[in-house]
Amino acid sequence: MQQRGTSAVRPPIVYFIFDVLHLGRTSLLDLTYLERRERLMDLKLADRHWQTPPHHLGNGKALLAVAKRQGLEGVLAKRATSRYRPGERSADWIKVKLTMREEFLVCGYLPGAGANAGSMGSLILGYHARGGRDGSHLVHAGNVGTGFTLQQRRAFKDVLDRTATARSPFRSATIPKIAVYAQPTLIAEVEFSEWTHDGSVRHPRFVGLRVDKPLDEVEDPRPRAAPAPAATIRPRGRSSKPTRRSHSER
Repeated sequence: MQQRGTSAVRPPIVYFIFDVLHLGRTSLLDLTYLERRERLMDLKLADRHWQTPPHHLGNGKALLAVAKRQGLEGVLAKRATSRYRPGERSADWIKVKLTMREEFLVCGYLPGAGANAGSMGSLILGYHARGGRDGSHLVHAGNVGTGFTLQQRRAFKDVLDRTATARSPFRSATIPKIAVYAQPTLIAEVEFSEWTHDGSVRHPRFVGLRVDKPLDEVEDPRPRAAPAPAATIRPRGRSSKPTRRSHSER
C-alpha cells in the first residue's frame, strides 16, 4: 500500500507472552503462577513476532537496577504461589515503576479548560541545546499538566502573562496555537517515567521550582551514552518459601 508516492512502512511488532491462562479447553486459573509459567515455557513459543521473555526468581533489586540502566519503565513482581483472579486487584502482584527527574525551562503555558478554566493548564518545557545557550537554541521537551494546586495554576498564569512573548522560542515544535509563550525565567523540576522517541517527557508531574540553578545551565538532560549491556540474572531453583517472581515490563 502506498500513500502519495511514499511506501507505507509497517513498524516491527513483537507480542510478548508473560502468562498462560488456558490450554485448549483446560483452565489454568487455579494453578500457581510458578506452575503456569512452567506450562508456558513448555510451549516453547518463540518466533519473529512473538516471544516468551524469561522470568527471574528473587534478585528483585538487581533486576530493578538492570531495568533502570536499560531505560525500562520498571518491573512487575508476582508472588510465585499466587493464583490468577480475573478482574481482581491483589497485593500478590506489584508494579514497581522507575521514575526520572530533571530540570526544564518554563517557556510558556497552555490555558486550562474545565475546572482549570481561567488558569494555567500545563507548562511548556524546554532546554538549551548542547552547544547553544544564546536563547535561540531552545528545544521543546513536552508539557507538564499534573502536580499543581489550583492556586499554583493561577500563580503561574499571572507570572507568565507578565513576561509573555508572541514568538515561540523553539526552532521546531508541534504545540497548539492557543499556547502562551513567555521569556524562560523559571526552572521547573519535573518527575517523569521516560523519554519518548521524539524527545518529550512521558507521564510528567510537576515537583517544584529550582531557584538555585542558573538558567543557562539547563541543557539537554537526555543521556549521552548508549544503554549499558543487559546484565545476566540467572533464575534460581525452586524455593519452599513464598516468594515473588519479577520480569521486565517491556
